[in-house]
Amino acid sequence: MQRIQTFRVFESRVTLTKGQEMLLNNSTRNRSSWSLNPAGEVDVEGDFDYPERGLEDFNGVKFGRVSGDFHCWENSLTSLVGSPQEVGGGFYCSNNSLTSLKGAPQKVEGNFHCGYNELTSLVGSPQEVGGNFLCGGNKLTSLAGAPREVKGEFSSDMVKIPKGQWGLKGWLDVYAKGNDQARSLLITLMSPDVINRMMQEAPEQTIIDLGLIWNDPEFDEIRAKVRVPDRYRDEMGLLVDLGELGF
Repeated sequence: MQRIQTFRVFESRVTLTKGQEMLLNNSTRNRSSWSLNPAGEVDVEGDFDYPERGLEDFNGVKFGRVSGDFHCWENSLTSLVGSPQEVGGGFYCSNNSLTSLKGAPQKVEGNFHCGYNELTSLVGSPQEVGGNFLCGGNKLTSLAGAPREVKGEFSSDMVKIPKGQWGLKGWLDVYAKGNDQARSLLITLMSPDVINRMMQEAPEQTIIDLGLIWNDPEFDEIRAKVRVPDRYRDEMGLLVDLGELGF
């Protein structure tokens, strides 16, 4: 007879070092509190507040959710690895030495400020920002990786999208009025993947919006990879004409 052995699985417990606890205690003193969740991440009820203190990293702390604001601006951070993946308030990491937004929260219900760093693109940005997205004072050569949704204003040195205008139509409105530098940056927002996703979600409106730049030589490489649904191919010319007329 086959014998079946049973094994007891013990849940491993994550413990924090004294240095990590000191960091958390010093940053949550004003009516905020922190706790370890079952995944071993640190959740903060209230704000995490640690600006202007020479912070180089999060000392190995991995955050889960922060219900309020997350302040780590004007430190010496070179990476956002360990940052919370969801923030109920704003996330402020400006005036550091960041070269990438990898590790940044993927959902920020308030503002996201990452200005005055060393960023060349926005890869790693939150995908949902409920407030303003401010990234001026960087070295941006591309806006690739920018959020899917920004409900407030988007502002970089060369590109400013007004509140409520984030999306293809808003990008193209600014593109039509912008200088060469702004246009070059805006083109990087309109990757084939982004446009094809929009084609699936709202094909007719996307085609109309694209009418503004459909025949622009700078758009040639992207246009070659855009997948227009078959049912709209016959009326493509008319829709593009409507876009060029500003409909």
